[in-house]
Amino acid sequence: MSRARRLSLACALSMAVLPVAPAMAQPLGTFSWQLQPFCNVLTFSVAYSVSPTGGQVYTLDGYDDLCGAATRAAASGVAFPNPDGSIGMGVSIVTGPDGEAFHLDARLNLASLSGTWVGEGGIGGVFSFNTATGGAPRPPSGAAILLTQYGAGPRILTRRAQGSVDAPEAVLEDQVLGSFGGGGYTGSGFTGAMASMLVSATEDWTPTEQGSRLSFMTTSNGSISPAPRMTIEASGNVGIGTVAPLNLLHVNGAIRVGSCTIQTDGNILCVSDARYKRDIKALPRMLDRLAGLEPVRYSWRADEFPDMGFNAGESFGLVAQDVEAVLPELVTTDEMGFKAVNYGRLPLLTVQALKEMKSKLEATERENAALAARLAALEAAIAQLQRQPQ
Repeated sequence: MSRARRLSLACALSMAVLPVAPAMAQPLGTFSWQLQPFCNVLTFSVAYSVSPTGGQVYTLDGYDDLCGAATRAAASGVAFPNPDGSIGMGVSIVTGPDGEAFHLDARLNLASLSGTWVGEGGIGGVFSFNTATGGAPRPPSGAAILLTQYGAGPRILTRRAQGSVDAPEAVLEDQVLGSFGGGGYTGSGFTGAMASMLVSATEDWTPTEQGSRLSFMTTSNGSISPAPRMTIEASGNVGIGTVAPLNLLHVNGAIRVGSCTIQTDGNILCVSDARYKRDIKALPRMLDRLAGLEPVRYSWRADEFPDMGFNAGESFGLVAQDVEAVLPELVTTDEMGFKAVNYGRLPLLTVQALKEMKSKLEATERENAALAARLAALEAAIAQLQRQPQ
């Protein structure tokens, strides 16, 4: 039974809600909850009573048939009608088939529902919650589905098949396997999903080929047409603004990172207005320090550090330890002691070094001009002496 902690539910309920709360617990019917894909069936007798605080309580006492085994696991639960029109229901499985003690406590909040339906394996029944007035179920103000499971994580799984229950067929490429979305009331009616997350097949499925993608859709302001915004392809490529990502991350549009924008043409624009800044100071001299950097070519030890995503070809750059000896402000060290270089600051430091080089060049040009003038004067004096009679 412990394997039944995975919740993919098909349930059959037959009960009626009394319009007037009885003083003592009254039997109302049975509740069967089948845990799929396992054959376990939880069967409860349902009784109605009033809590000490005056609230309506449905007590669920029953068992799990453990797929027909001789030993049954004791099961119990309770359900509370909520003011928003939903039912909160908790179920506990107390004893497993091997005498082990464990608890499966699933809490399920259901909106007001009624009607007949058939679940997996043909298991069906009647949902009849909050219909005491005999009218149509009223829309809840805060409907929710909440699953709590102890010992393992609960999950919600949607599955699709072609064909029928008796003769299922494999799903085909581009078919939606499941979706989660939200809509709302427009003033004249309810919409479909205007923002959603969809899972779809990326190939015709077989027992060994089951490719899938995950897509996210939203609707722009002033529009009624949802459009795809982000896609995670079967390959793992992530597309933002494109449904056909060509790289691990493919963005079709500008990217904002902090105060900088990477435009679609590759240019980078960063906010730099003086009105945003204070304590503006010139950089110290950088030419000699930058000249101390040693660009190198190297190959990554990709086989020894596979999680780092290093490329296998030859690369060019700097060695962090060498940079730290010259420009320690460009080097950071992580918690493991590995060092990284802030290459983003190098262009600005290079600008400072170019300014220093320009100043030195201009000083050299002035000195050369002065030397040239002195040389010209000397040459003129010599020529003058040469023209004088001996």
